[in-house]
Amino acid sequence: MRSYGERLRTVKVCPRGISSKCSRCGSKLANSNYRTLRCSKCIFIGDRDVVATVNLYKRFMLKHSRCGV
Repeated sequence: MRSYGERLRTVKVCPRGISSKCSRCGSKLANSNYRTLRCSKCIFIGDRDVVATVNLYKRFMLKHSRCGV
């Protein structure tokens, strides 16, 4: 019997600069404090891990989706 993890397909995505780019407008983010990042262009404020996760998802979808994001 195969485990659940064996059925999942994994894909490598380069994480370089993933949490330094705004997930809304794409401009460079500045540190607001230890955990929070702030975009001066679109006034977005978000947790650095959430920003990185959204940007990783977008990078994956741009590369592997048939219709893009």
